[in-house]
Amino acid sequence: MKKNEIIEVTCEYLGTDGKGLCKYNKCTVFVPFLLKGERAKVIITDVKGSNIYANIKEILEKSENRCSERCSSYYRCGSCNLRHLSYDEELKFKQNNVYLAYKNEGIKVKVEPVVKMDDPSNYRYKVIASFGLKKNEIVYGLYEEGTHNIIGNNDCPIQSHELNEVLKSIKKIMIKLHMVPFNEYNNRGSLRHILLRMGRKTNEIMVVFVTVSEMFHGRNELVKELIKIHPNIKTVVQNINPRRTSVVLGDKERVLYGDGYIFDDLLGIKFKISPKSFFQVNPIQTEILYQEALNCAELSKNDIVLDAYCGTGTISLAVSKKAKMVYGVEIVKDAISDAISNAKENNIRNAFFKCDDAKKYMQTFNKKIDCLIVDPPRKGCDKEFINAVLKLEPKKIVYVSCDPFTQARDVKLLMGKYNVRLVKPVDMFPRTVHVETVVLLEKKG
Repeated sequence: MKKNEIIEVTCEYLGTDGKGLCKYNKCTVFVPFLLKGERAKVIITDVKGSNIYANIKEILEKSENRCSERCSSYYRCGSCNLRHLSYDEELKFKQNNVYLAYKNEGIKVKVEPVVKMDDPSNYRYKVIASFGLKKNEIVYGLYEEGTHNIIGNNDCPIQSHELNEVLKSIKKIMIKLHMVPFNEYNNRGSLRHILLRMGRKTNEIMVVFVTVSEMFHGRNELVKELIKIHPNIKTVVQNINPRRTSVVLGDKERVLYGDGYIFDDLLGIKFKISPKSFFQVNPIQTEILYQEALNCAELSKNDIVLDAYCGTGTISLAVSKKAKMVYGVEIVKDAISDAISNAKENNIRNAFFKCDDAKKYMQTFNKKIDCLIVDPPRKGCDKEFINAVLKLEPKKIVYVSCDPFTQARDVKLLMGKYNVRLVKPVDMFPRTVHVETVVLLEKKG
């Protein structure tokens, strides 16, 4: 087998990353966008030992589960990777991925059906778009995987309609004012990225211009025209990021309009959202996810709750309505500042927040915990954290995760003292392979 050779394969199943897996002459062939049962001609892009990587050249037999992508940028953008699969089958795929994660760890569990979205489109209320020039025309969108090539997309089907319209307006005004986006090859222009946030329930929009320097030609005119077209824009911020990095936001900010933040509401709690605040991109499913976590916890007014990796306090503050006391810990200083501010904004007095490493905080925590809530980064919890949990011995653990494989690994380490009572996935990111999972563990005996 060699690069650019064309072979014919049949997809046997989908890998956990959504790629079609095929067998060919005792080799495994990985083909993006190929579905189970489909036969296709594919062109080889790389060969590594017994693994062959290929792209579809022609589908000879289509699956009945293949559907229209309805996105001109789909095969190059990389934001979605299951848009070609029917939504019902996508949910089954995600449920099976969670099952496989636990099976791989030798854990027998019943995985509940995935809690789906009624409408799995236009759900992103946070958008980051890179701006650039192609053939002297302004384009915006995401970078093609592994490159700095911007894949233009004026109507992303997973971004909110309103934010898609704001991006269109920004482009039109930039053209009108003869503004030029930043060119990393000749260092001309200023605008690198646009960050948009929107409160689903408040309808408030934040616009963040990420520029390479403080000098931003046409800045005042751009802001003036933009808020005239979109009066629900409540604040505009300029963020300066001169570094050549994949990190979008820099350290320095300047408020150009409004207060520098917006508000949204989750489960009856008001949250202040600033440019760097962590706030879930899909507020519709976030409410469902947090409600599932609350349902699992079954809290009473006498319960003490510890929320590890609490972020800006979204789960902590929701829990505070049900519990006697909530303690939240998070290592990111800005997130804790937001959490404290959100508690004050909602007049919540039984939630306390600490900026600290979660495992270190738990090692010195001297109160009896009725419920531990864990919502770690994708990499999951380290062994020191798990050991601290086993030492504290909370009655219940509600473990929320965006990666069922690291979650299952961690749950296995807890099973000496705990039983798994529920595994329930929630579809936070439709048309992608990602899924959130809520797991309830109860102390044995």
